[in-house]
Amino acid sequence: MKHLTRPLYYDICCYRTSMATVLCSYGAPDPALVLGAGAHSHARFDGEVLRFGVQYIDRLTTMCRQSGYACTVVPTLEPQAWEWVCAQLERGVPVLANIDAYYLSYYWIDYHRFHNWHMFVMWEYDAANQSVYVTDSLDSMRFEGWIPLSEIRLAWESSVRAGSWIVIEPAAASTALSRKTLITEMKDSARCLVSDKEDLSGAELARHIIKNLDRYLSVAGASRGIAGSPEWKEATYFQRGIKCTYCTLYWYARFIERLSTDFKDQELNRFSAEVYELAQSWRIARGLYAKYGCTEGDRREALGVHLANRLTQLEQAARRCSQELVSYSEYLLDKLQGEECELSG
Repeated sequence: MKHLTRPLYYDICCYRTSMATVLCSYGAPDPALVLGAGAHSHARFDGEVLRFGVQYIDRLTTMCRQSGYACTVVPTLEPQAWEWVCAQLERGVPVLANIDAYYLSYYWIDYHRFHNWHMFVMWEYDAANQSVYVTDSLDSMRFEGWIPLSEIRLAWESSVRAGSWIVIEPAAASTALSRKTLITEMKDSARCLVSDKEDLSGAELARHIIKNLDRYLSVAGASRGIAGSPEWKEATYFQRGIKCTYCTLYWYARFIERLSTDFKDQELNRFSAEVYELAQSWRIARGLYAKYGCTEGDRREALGVHLANRLTQLEQAARRCSQELVSYSEYLLDKLQGEECELSG
C-alpha cells in the first residue's frame, strides 16, 4: 500500500493537519506556505449569537487553489458522492473526509458524545471487507488503520447537516507564488488582526469577550456537565472557537517564519515571534476559561481577573503588531518595486 510510506503531518488543527498530510504526500516543501497566509478569527455574529469556525474550510481550499492546487469539494449527501470517492481512491488519490465524529469509534474525543465535524484522510477502500484505510494526524489522536465503512456511512447519512469530501491535487500548470504575492498576503493578513470586513478581527473578538465576560463565564462550568445541554454547547463551542483562532494565528506565524527564511530577513523572524505570542495568548485564554469552569471560591474569581487581563493585553498586542507588520510589509513591497525598476532599466 503506497499510503503506508506517505508522511503524516501532526498538528493540533484537524483541518490543517489533514490537508498538510495530503500536501506533503505530493512533495510540498512546507505546508505553511500554502495554509498559513491568514489571520481571520473565523468568528462572526449571526443576529446576537457569536458563531465560530465560519468559512474555515472554504478559506483553506481557497489558499490551496491560490498556491496552484486543484480542489474539488463534494457534499456528502449528493447523489453518487460515495461512488465518486471510491473512484478517487481507486486511482490512488487521497480523499479528505469532513464528517460527524460522533459516529467514529476510533475518535474517542467525540464518539457518542458530541456532534462535531472532524477531518481526516482516507487512502484506500476495501470493498470486500467494507472498510476504509484512514490516517488521522491530529496531534492528540494519531490514528492510522482500517475503520468500518458502516461508521463512515452513519457519519455522513445520520448527521444533523451535510459534511463534505475534498480532493486536493497539484494542478496541471501550477506555479509558485511570487515574492510580491506572498508579501501582499502577509500584509492583508496583518490587517485582519484589527480590521476584518467579514469576521470580527482578533482585537475585536478580544474586546467583545471582555465586554461580555460575565455571560461567558456563567456557563464555563457547563462544559463538564451533561453533554448536549444548551449551556454545555455554548461553553464547548466557545472553547473550540478560541482554539480555532489560536490555530489560525499559529499557522500565520509559521508562514511569516518561512518567509523570513526564504527572504533571509531577520525582521520578519521577529514578527513571526510576535504573532506566535498572540497565538499563545489565545491558547492561554482558553486554558484560563476551562480552568475557571472547574474551580470554585476565591481562586475562581482570581482566574476571571487573569482572563480579563490576558484578553486586554492580547487586544493591545494585536493592534501594535498589526500596525508594525503592515508598515514593514509596505516597506518590503516598495523595496521590491524599486529592485524591479532597476532591473527593467
